[in-house]
Amino acid sequence: MTIFEIADFTPGHQLTLRLVDRASLRLFGELAVTYAAVPATTGSRLVVKLALPAHGNPVRRTLLAWGDLLMMRKQVLTLTDLAAQAHSQ
Repeated sequence: MTIFEIADFTPGHQLTLRLVDRASLRLFGELAVTYAAVPATTGSRLVVKLALPAHGNPVRRTLLAWGDLLMMRKQVLTLTDLAAQAHSQ
């Protein structure tokens, strides 16, 4: 996550990060990712939104989307573990 900086944050609700690393910006263009917790029937649901530029190399965009899918899975599992630890304290 060192290639991102916090763009917006609402405690207990959402976190938005934007890409700031120069090399990554040249490769993928400006993008942002938001993680938002929303109420669900049993607990809460984590919604992830990836905002990509409308233009650009379609192969890079496809690779970025699949790579982000794998990265987001790891991030969601980490956030789940942290939430469980905080809940048990």
